[in-house]
Amino acid sequence: MRFIVIVLVLGLAGCGGDSPEAMFENYLERLANVTEIKIDEAAAPPAVPPYPRARDIVLPVDDIRIGVITYLEMTRCGLIGEISGRNSSLGRVQRETGRFLYELNVFRKLSECEAELQSSEEDQDFDRKIKSIRQAKAENLPKAFWNATFAAKEFRVFMDTATNPLQRDEKISAARFERPIRYLASLGSKLEEAPSIPPNEFEQRYFELQADKTGGKIVRALSLSGFYLDRVARLLEQAASTGRICPMGKKTRQAEYLFNVFVKFYAGEVQPYISRLHQTASPLLESMRYLKENQRVEIPPVFESYYAVILDPGNDQGLWHHFNAALQRHTRAWQSILKPCGMMPGGPAT
Repeated sequence: MRFIVIVLVLGLAGCGGDSPEAMFENYLERLANVTEIKIDEAAAPPAVPPYPRARDIVLPVDDIRIGVITYLEMTRCGLIGEISGRNSSLGRVQRETGRFLYELNVFRKLSECEAELQSSEEDQDFDRKIKSIRQAKAENLPKAFWNATFAAKEFRVFMDTATNPLQRDEKISAARFERPIRYLASLGSKLEEAPSIPPNEFEQRYFELQADKTGGKIVRALSLSGFYLDRVARLLEQAASTGRICPMGKKTRQAEYLFNVFVKFYAGEVQPYISRLHQTASPLLESMRYLKENQRVEIPPVFESYYAVILDPGNDQGLWHHFNAALQRHTRAWQSILKPCGMMPGGPAT
């Protein structure tokens, strides 16, 4: 009678919806029914830390004050327009990206102006002023770049976890976020060269990045998947420890039902989702690491803590490590229960 009940349970339709939560719950419940191991109903997915608030990670960028005479002299460097725009009502409330472009453009023109003055060896007093202002702008530029990247509104939208995890049918091309993030990282690596950036090209990268909350979806999916893979592994480990599935290496009807769950629900549903998540998350973390490595500021402690837990692929206490460790534990758990039955088909890739 017990096995008849199991057959009926396996024949029931899965949980409604196309969400990963429904998929994992269905997978876990079917395994619990076949193995007769009780699920820990009190277990709940861990909370995912939110992206740091702007006020905790935005760095102050100093305004540089100059006298009226120096301001008028800036005509020689072609900077009157930029300085006037910065002092306008709109200029004083620029977004982080606009302030970075302003600082970069001013720094570039000051560098060009300084080079011209040095080559002519005229007006040493003005030359000293330009050197001083350019040095102050050089110190500002990395902070403006930080504010325009990890501290910018677009990044907070991109990494916002107030969203659903990556869905089973959601197709995301890694190039969609790799392209803008690596573009910005490449700018950070050559700030000293004061590259000329077309504003439209720059803003387009941000438009691509904040199209939706892709980063937040991936982070939530990693956390959710690691949580469920650990629960399934724990259940399978308990079932294997009883020795009832294949006593003395003898295959049972229960082992056959268990193998059916492995093929239909793990290999057929969970594994493709996990594989796609892995292939999407890995380039995200690598792109973020590349961008962080190309910062030239003392990174705010709040962001350092967040990065270590959520985005650092090398932290053995971080989200990425936990996801991969749970995946490996899950694989080993299946091997421990199916190998004695001679039913393990090589093991799913980790």
